[in-house]
Amino acid sequence: MISATFPPDVCGVGDYTAQLERALRHLGVHVDVVASNRANSGNPPERQPISSLFRRMEKWNVRAVVGLLKTVRKNGYNYIHIQYTPNFYGPLSFAVNLIPWLLLGSRCRTAVTFHEIYAPKLGGYKNRLLAFYDHFKDTMLLMGSSVSILTVPDRVARLGRRFPWLRSRLHAIPVGTGVRVVPMTIEERNAERARLGIGADDFLLGSFGTMHVDRHYDTLFRTLHRMIDRHPRLRFAIIGAYREEHPYYRFLKKWIADLRLDPYIVWTGYGNEEAVSRWLSLLDLYVMTDVRGASGRKSSLIAALGHGLPIVSTRGRDTPPDFIDGENMALVEVDDEQALSDRIERLVQDTTERNRLRAGASDLFSSCFAWESIAQETIEVYGFRV
Repeated sequence: MISATFPPDVCGVGDYTAQLERALRHLGVHVDVVASNRANSGNPPERQPISSLFRRMEKWNVRAVVGLLKTVRKNGYNYIHIQYTPNFYGPLSFAVNLIPWLLLGSRCRTAVTFHEIYAPKLGGYKNRLLAFYDHFKDTMLLMGSSVSILTVPDRVARLGRRFPWLRSRLHAIPVGTGVRVVPMTIEERNAERARLGIGADDFLLGSFGTMHVDRHYDTLFRTLHRMIDRHPRLRFAIIGAYREEHPYYRFLKKWIADLRLDPYIVWTGYGNEEAVSRWLSLLDLYVMTDVRGASGRKSSLIAALGHGLPIVSTRGRDTPPDFIDGENMALVEVDDEQALSDRIERLVQDTTERNRLRAGASDLFSSCFAWESIAQETIEVYGFRV
């Protein structure tokens, strides 16, 4: 299995790789992992390296990749499974995209999980050139791979329409989460809320994940501002790491200041998997306002499902059919502040509906997003018998 990142690196794709590797081993598949050498990248000390890592690569140029493939042939691997998103292996890297073609004639097949493919670029001549180059690389990898795994069913359908001769190679398998549930007593929960400055009677909304413009936190803040007068005990927790010099963080801080929301926002900062689980367990309602909609490719949303949280999110192009409004989450249209405000307000007041969504979230997670299920689907795509 090849991934540019792997624990202790802080990265969703790296965590996905580690969890899938662990689940495959549990089912009897021998897996070795190759990742980039980021040992001195300043990763938090709480994240320890995983001992199953096979090799760290200094570079992903053609020479290094060819050397890796010699080892693959020598050791008789059945599959190379590449974890891929554009620029994951370097902004101009191309060697990883050649792997399926360099393995032609060997017994080793290539699987690729496209965590992102054909990602759009901003306007401008330079960005259009980079987009063309990225699309060319993506196509090379897609055409050469024996198996292509997408994390959203709609993307499988769209690629199948664009490349009908590849349909039999395209498969949808969702992502899981590396944030396992850590049990908390009522006393521990109350103590943690107090430590974060959250009152016993406060109603805590929250979201988890990276600072990214697609999350549309500004929409969420405007919605919160509309509700504060009616619900002064509302608080909102932003769970996860952030950097104060990041442009989007500065953008959000300005929104918070302009809307006078500072007393209502809780920034947790970085936490290891156990800390994140504890913070998620504090939430009364999880909210995600992603521009592409609630999606099976969002490991942060899957973590919320795994914790059995009532969820309010957006309905968009990436929203799969098994995300059912009113059954396992509440869905509103993207950037519809009135609908978002109305739905949150209804759930704040209706404990019965929140509990119904909690039960639906837990059932959805168990049936679709548990790592055992994801690993079993992956084995079936490989065509292995274990």
